[in-house]
Amino acid sequence: MANVLIFGAGAVGQFMGFLMTRANKHKVTMVGKYDHYDVIKLKGLNIRRQGKEDYVKAFNFLPSSDRIPRDEKFDWVFMTVKAYELTKSLKEIAHFITANTKVLLFQMGVGSHEVVTKIIPEDRLFLATLTANVAIIQQGTLVETNKGGGICVAPVMLRNNLSELCSILSGIDMEIRTFEDWKPMKWSALLYEMLLNGQCGLIDYTPEKVLSSAPLFELELDAFIEAMNVVKAIGVEPIDLPAYPIKKLMFYAKFPGFLQMPMFKGLLVKKDSVKVPTIKNDMDKGRKGTEIGFINGAVGRWGKERGIRTPVNDFLTDELVKIVIGKRLWDVYRKKPEEELDCYHFYKLNYVR
Repeated sequence: MANVLIFGAGAVGQFMGFLMTRANKHKVTMVGKYDHYDVIKLKGLNIRRQGKEDYVKAFNFLPSSDRIPRDEKFDWVFMTVKAYELTKSLKEIAHFITANTKVLLFQMGVGSHEVVTKIIPEDRLFLATLTANVAIIQQGTLVETNKGGGICVAPVMLRNNLSELCSILSGIDMEIRTFEDWKPMKWSALLYEMLLNGQCGLIDYTPEKVLSSAPLFELELDAFIEAMNVVKAIGVEPIDLPAYPIKKLMFYAKFPGFLQMPMFKGLLVKKDSVKVPTIKNDMDKGRKGTEIGFINGAVGRWGKERGIRTPVNDFLTDELVKIVIGKRLWDVYRKKPEEELDCYHFYKLNYVR
């Protein structure tokens, strides 16, 4: 039996805590914030999946790392905080990480492991992509908003052994897919994660509203095509992941313009499954950080290294970062798509790569 710490009790952390506790194969501790603590400790954790409800009662949930016994050592740590919180979070639990502890990173986008390798060696680092869309609808209650999601895992160090990790995850009620190389997994996931995310955050629009406007969809598609070009230059062949129809989206991007919008909408906005704009959600909650640098920003960085122009991705990254760090008021763009489009066109005129 392994000793597993899940650090971060947002939607992903609670979902993994539920799955691991339900499997009942390992000792699982979850650390999160006080705002969820009372409800989960009293009533357990409820989840709605595919029209059914389930819950776990016996849940070892702590509101702070200070509550972990000082002599506790963990075999595995699942980091389910946001990418911009990784360094601070790892320093907070450094006492409980031994020379044998392995770390699994659940962050979106590309680049989170580059932050962590300064603290944890590559041979003990692994990456995960959760393709189930999960959301907290009230304290102690989660909902899975799409079907067919899974957990994809890969080592940071090429071809590092995954057998121990697969054993840890065995028994949970999700498809587990493994990769020897993290790049196909994470870049394929990024192509899906970037859609209806950064732009929704910048102008505070829902995915449905963006997909109902031809000019906004055109900007969204341009960013997607830029990312496709970067992925090709890296030498990665994108693949479908559980619930992420990457190849179909890339195929649709080659269709005539008048067909693209309804085709993308048919894949991304369904009656029982709407893509979650995580960056917008963070901004709505007033969080002092953003994952844009690991999504659109990663496209820009890797594109720059290869001489590929990525003006839309760079524009979205630059403007969202300015808003989050307080150099730009969100009201400049909020609910103002015309302002976004005008500012982007000016940005593109002066764009240098």
